[in-house]
Amino acid sequence: MVRSLEDILSEQERVRADDRDVRSRSDTKRSRAVVEEILARLADELVEVGESKLHALELPESVFDVVMDARAMKVGPARNRQLRLIRRELREHDWFSLRTRLQHLMLHGTTLPVREGAGPSAEAEWTVRLLSEGDPALDAFVAEQPGAERGHLRSLLREAKKAVPARRAKAEQRLTAALAAAMRPRPGTK
Repeated sequence: MVRSLEDILSEQERVRADDRDVRSRSDTKRSRAVVEEILARLADELVEVGESKLHALELPESVFDVVMDARAMKVGPARNRQLRLIRRELREHDWFSLRTRLQHLMLHGTTLPVREGAGPSAEAEWTVRLLSEGDPALDAFVAEQPGAERGHLRSLLREAKKAVPARRAKAEQRLTAALAAAMRPRPGTK
């Protein structure tokens, strides 16, 4: 059976108009695992940071309370349960902004202002997606941002995935900064 050009074009239009999420369950599961790993590190960092810095971060009251409870527990299953509670509370708030503010506080000694009502930024969402999906997500990002340097982003992604836990946060921060730079509008373009 030979299809006409009109049939092919109408089929392509139907495919473009289909707005269903085409991500597989495995991609979704990997994405959740990456987010949980980031939240676990953030929970550990919040418990380890000094009380004065916790106040400087202007944590939501519910997060502050569970962090303070976890600080009282030194080892064992109770502490692990409390760390899970911290992760649950962080999920209900803008955890990526909090993570950024904590990193800024640790590096510079000052905090960034709190962004009210803002969810995770686009570069934060792309960072999590790239870490969980890898090259397919990188291809999608480069298709969306044609000016992005694929090779540079791929090397940063590889570095973030293979980094030892002590250096992973810094590698992810460099990846997020590169994504933000690629997403910024260039002078002379719309």
